[in-house]
Amino acid sequence: MRPTWLAGPRPLLIGALLSGFAALAYEMSWVRRLVMHLGVSYDAITTILTVFMAGLAAGAAIAGRLVDRGRAPPLLVFAGLELFLAIWAWVLPPLLQGLDGLYTGLALQAEGQLPRWAQMALRIGFSVVALLPPTLASGATLPAAARALVPDDPAGLGGGALGRLYAANVAGAALGCFAVTFYAIGLLGYTGTTAIASGANLAAGALALGAHRAGRAAPPPPPAPGGVWQPGARRLQLAYFGAGFVAVGSEVLWTRVIGQSGFNPATMVFGVVLLSFLGGHAAGAGLLWPALRERVAPARQIPLLLGLVGLGLLLGVLALAPRWAAMEPVAALRALGLVLPWQRSLVLIPGVALPAAATGALFPAAARASLQGVQGVGSGVGALSALSTVGGIFGSLVSGFILMPLTGAVPALAAFGGIALLGALAAATAFGEAPPRRAAAGAGLTVLATAGLIALVRAEAALILFPGERLVAFTEGRNSSTAIVDHPSGRRFMLVGGERLLGGGSDVDLALQLHPGIRDVTVIGVGTGSVARAALSHPEVRSVTAVDVDGDIPRFFPLMLGAKADAMAPPRFRFLEDDGRHHLRTSGQAVDLLVNDAAIYAWYLELSTLEFNRLARSRLRQGGLYVGRLHLWRITPQALADELRTFLEVFPDATLWHLSDDIGMLIGTADGELLTDRLPKGANGRPARLWFDNAELRAAAEKGRIITDDRPLHVADIFLQRDLYPIVEYTAPPELPEGQHGPPR
Repeated sequence: MRPTWLAGPRPLLIGALLSGFAALAYEMSWVRRLVMHLGVSYDAITTILTVFMAGLAAGAAIAGRLVDRGRAPPLLVFAGLELFLAIWAWVLPPLLQGLDGLYTGLALQAEGQLPRWAQMALRIGFSVVALLPPTLASGATLPAAARALVPDDPAGLGGGALGRLYAANVAGAALGCFAVTFYAIGLLGYTGTTAIASGANLAAGALALGAHRAGRAAPPPPPAPGGVWQPGARRLQLAYFGAGFVAVGSEVLWTRVIGQSGFNPATMVFGVVLLSFLGGHAAGAGLLWPALRERVAPARQIPLLLGLVGLGLLLGVLALAPRWAAMEPVAALRALGLVLPWQRSLVLIPGVALPAAATGALFPAAARASLQGVQGVGSGVGALSALSTVGGIFGSLVSGFILMPLTGAVPALAAFGGIALLGALAAATAFGEAPPRRAAAGAGLTVLATAGLIALVRAEAALILFPGERLVAFTEGRNSSTAIVDHPSGRRFMLVGGERLLGGGSDVDLALQLHPGIRDVTVIGVGTGSVARAALSHPEVRSVTAVDVDGDIPRFFPLMLGAKADAMAPPRFRFLEDDGRHHLRTSGQAVDLLVNDAAIYAWYLELSTLEFNRLARSRLRQGGLYVGRLHLWRITPQALADELRTFLEVFPDATLWHLSDDIGMLIGTADGELLTDRLPKGANGRPARLWFDNAELRAAAEKGRIITDDRPLHVADIFLQRDLYPIVEYTAPPELPEGQHGPPR
């Protein structure tokens, strides 16, 4: 006997939740996998996300019409889509490997000199083949579910069925974002994450099939004689497009701002912002919309919700204005591996969650106000989803490529808030809720208030500056922000995306003693430029290539290096705006010395895997050296053992050397032995800077596991949980807290 509960709306709501969970699990994991192939620059990530969102929009628009006009029961369509997604999740990894060979082959033929437009074209083609089929299917699931559920709503669109369905779908997406960003990839790897997400797809499909067999498959009613849309629906569609433009554009900007406020890997910062957005979105559809539905006239709902979007953004920007004498990390986030001060994290409530709640409520409100009836719900839901998603694509492009480099993220957020308020006034005028003269006066006040807020809260407001510190310079580009700060102690820091760099050490002098034949050097993560400058100080070095995703860094070399920066000029010096992994994969350049001086999170999560170490070794000439840094006072014993084990798998003769009191250098060679006899000996007969010889290194790595691209380190397990400064480079020993971990010597 079939369960009677399958005949009600509950299985569809659970299926929508599971479908949303899988969709965001795929998005977070697929984007991270794709950037390993296409690069972590803003161009690469934007290309991937644009294709992803375009597929969602197209799938929603196409499926909405098909489920309204087609004869296939919508529950069977929903189940088939979920089955396809579960299968594609396992097809994608081998497909990526095949596409990667084609991509790198074309790039290597051009010797890494592909122009930017050609790289973009290749990335678009790569992303379309990999992502378009599953995103079309994923975008189609919501219209199919809406078509199946809404006819059972006795009050039609005026009831809460559509709002509940949307809230369940977005709540599932929030759960998927949280689980994958903070746990699944680090604990289970990408293969385990795929298993969980595909299992959610299969469970959602099974629920839909069960509901279909229980009698939920009544044929859809014929289209309404007057069509899908009510008169004047185009104004609502335009408003919903604008809401998507502001929502996703501000999401991109908040990711930059929160990244500047704390010391976190970019993927986890994006996860925090996206989780706040999705949680607010679900609350808006599930809680705010029911509260408004019967209390506020339909003509006033749209202007009110757009106004809340703008107000929340402006309040979030205003919350960045205060300067705090001290910063305390959020304990719950610290346990997840993030160092985000609660004084800064509070801006997520007005700045992200409130606008998201308003846009979440806007979906059922727009559907109720614009659709003729339940007969065209599939087409209407699909069209509205597509409009919002396309608006989001434009918003992300405008914020990332135009506003951030032009004004900075904080002023751009204020501008987006002003745009939302102007949209609210325009909607109020269009629906007859505000006379044109009053709306014009309100628009003038909005422009003045936004301009005043931009003047009050400066572009560098998101940076953490402590008492006595003075900002010397600041700029923002597509990929990161860069600042120079003078500390009261007399030290000068460079802040790159919030990470503090001092530039107090160089691997080059030691490397030249170990390998006297070094002629060509590549430095990944140029930072302050001190390593590249040290290499150029040796006449026998004929070329130095510095690779960094932040293209603004070279402008700050004179501020950090003074007159020494004059040597950093062609033809001996070359700077490339790229990430290290992508550069090594696509250029094919062979060097004598490769220094991995990347940002600490990039090193531990992306540039220390087995596959990257193999790539680094393949780019070394005979006898060449690879140097990777370890922040030994900051990482856990297990993370240290894992790093050492993975390094030794590729460089079996590796040794560990001192750079500073808390920084160790892992040095491996492509072949041959390190010339340690050329170094001065200490009192114990060992080279003075040698920390672990090969035997000691192997003993320390005995309990480690090999880190792979499929199973990277879990962020929460890398760093010791003790203070707010996990990645201040070259921390002096007196500044270290008690009980620090380090090598036993």
